Amino acid sequence: METRKQLVAALALIILSSLFSLLPVGAHAQGVELVGQLGGKIAAVAAEGNLAYLGSGARLAVLDVTDPAAPTELGQTTVLPGAVHGVALAGGHAYVAAEGAGLRVIDISDPADPREVGHCDTYGEAYGAAVAGGYAYLAAVQAGLRVIDVSDPTRPEEVGFCSVPLEWHAYDVVVSGGHAYVLAAQAGLRVIDISDPTLPVEVGFYDIAGQATGVDVSGGFAYITEKNYGLRVLDVSDPTDPRQVGYHTTPGEACYVSMSGAKACIADGGSGLRLVDVSNPTAPEELGHYDTPGFAERVAVAEGLAFVADARAGLLVVDLSHK
Repeated sequence: METRKQLVAALALIILSSLFSLLPVGAHAQGVELVGQLGGKIAAVAAEGNLAYLGSGARLAVLDVTDPAAPTELGQTTVLPGAVHGVALAGGHAYVAAEGAGLRVIDISDPADPREVGHCDTYGEAYGAAVAGGYAYLAAVQAGLRVIDVSDPTRPEEVGFCSVPLEWHAYDVVVSGGHAYVLAAQAGLRVIDISDPTLPVEVGFYDIAGQATGVDVSGGFAYITEKNYGLRVLDVSDPTDPRQVGYHTTPGEACYVSMSGAKACIADGGSGLRLVDVSNPTAPEELGHYDTPGFAERVAVAEGLAFVADARAGLLVVDLSHK
């Protein structure tokens, strides 16, 4: 097993030497299995099919993960005008939250040649991105939710916003069922009606005393990570009245969550990836974990694999079905 890991790491170093710096990988795991790794600092990750999209600094890189044990870079953008903090995928395009540079639209129809085709400057620093129904939704620090018409990806245009107090640090957003679920570090979960994208209106909220860090929504429940606490499960079947129904304390600093069916995949800081069963939302239970060698900050899930962005080891590919 160690020989296999060393070969994967060596291959990754050769492929991405211009983009990443490689560091050794740890080995403590339970219920999941590490199958691949790429080194370097990654601030955003998204996955679809056999492709993974990484935000590394001010570039978006596209990787082929058909063989998870040996992910290979297919292409990368030129340097964008802002750091990549969020990536949403739809219709052959990647919609990138680029911090102070707002929304950048990347044509990914040719994974070997991803290129920017449009952009929209927005107020505030964009950290989270979602896309649905021809609109992109950005979570912007000190600017709340920004709604951008991307029906023509080459000419994105802001058409609506939900203004918030300056202390409302919006970092993440998910769209589900006509609502945008915006996660604000200092104000918990804000539920915004986007049935008319040009007039988004807050209709519900759930305050969190600590520092909220990430959100995903599935099956009428919102799953929120909170630093120094873990996972909160909220019933959002009535979006106007979100209610906490369960929680799970994690050993690290919960930074992000991505759902895979009834499994919550949590990037848990110094405690790596934690896999939590939420089939009973009132009593979440840990199924397994992989202790990454550094600090797990982001995670995306596709095809039974978790793509974990670790501050020390870069991209880690973890098989969620391993027993």
